[in-house]
Amino acid sequence: MNTGKILIVEDDLVISLDMQVMLESNGYTCCAVTSGNEAIDQVGIFVPDLILMDIGLNGKLDGMSTAAMIRHNHNLPIIFVTDQENCHVYKQAGNSQPFDYITKPFRHSVLLKTVQQALSQPCPPAISGVPVYKLSDRVSDGIFVYSSGPQPYKKVLFSDILFIESAGSYTNICCTNSRTFKVSLTSKRVILQMNCPALVKSNKSFHVNIHWIDSFGKDLVKIGAHIIPVSDAHKANLMSRLNRLGGGQA
Repeated sequence: MNTGKILIVEDDLVISLDMQVMLESNGYTCCAVTSGNEAIDQVGIFVPDLILMDIGLNGKLDGMSTAAMIRHNHNLPIIFVTDQENCHVYKQAGNSQPFDYITKPFRHSVLLKTVQQALSQPCPPAISGVPVYKLSDRVSDGIFVYSSGPQPYKKVLFSDILFIESAGSYTNICCTNSRTFKVSLTSKRVILQMNCPALVKSNKSFHVNIHWIDSFGKDLVKIGAHIIPVSDAHKANLMSRLNRLGGGQA
């Protein structure tokens, strides 16, 4: 029977529960949290033997930053769980010296084998000399989006984003000056990582930047030449963010 304590750091509750049920059925003791701050707290309370860390966590601390802060003080093996099959992301994540990576969606057998391997090997030493920055020192006016070229990460200011459109497993980030960035992440993951209050959901496929809305009607908003539908499910929340003067209620 397997033994060991595993801290699961994952903000998708379905994935988190799936991992927890599978691991506990194989003899492991698990604790699941949804944010970087909770993970840092639980390292001292739960005292795990291994951490499963989602790279794209919601909030001010993403998975890479959380892992770096934990590894700065603790010799714990960390397995990154990610939906980003991107060598540049792996290179950046490598600064916190993870034991391995697992890409979503994953098979239970792959997860279990990777966990067993991590727990059977000596724990890596804590990282010395790794800078740990205050949250206030992180970029807050935009996000770096992977594109192409010798410097593939391009900064996109939140104030330049017009709207975000879901395209299945991809997302289109439509910006000023006719710029569009296509990223291989779901719109849910993009919105969580951006953590930008100005981006408000208008229907199942669109989030609009309320500061760029030129006009709106009963079931649509207009941003420049773009007409974006507004569904009944999201209308009240969107309208509550728009100051109106005179006339009836849209």
